[in-house]
Amino acid sequence: MAKLDRLLTLVKALSESAEGLTLDEMAHEIGADRRTAERLRDLILVHFDLEETIEDRRKRFRTSAALRPAVGLVLVMAYMLLTILGPFWTG
Repeated sequence: MAKLDRLLTLVKALSESAEGLTLDEMAHEIGADRRTAERLRDLILVHFDLEETIEDRRKRFRTSAALRPAVGLVLVMAYMLLTILGPFWTG
């Protein structure tokens, strides 16, 4: 369950950030190491378009502006499913 929570937290952070997040900032946001943030970013790329910008030799990522309203809806639905089905998954 913690993995899904981290993933949803990162999707939310990427959609709320105006300037985007670096991998180090993503790792800090989810309380994990940089490699975990990188893996989750790659997973997010499968389902969402991420804009990538380079600022002072650092890459920043954020969800595209067109997708931000849809991201909010997906997060609400995912959190509802976690709330309803969570007890069944944890046993």
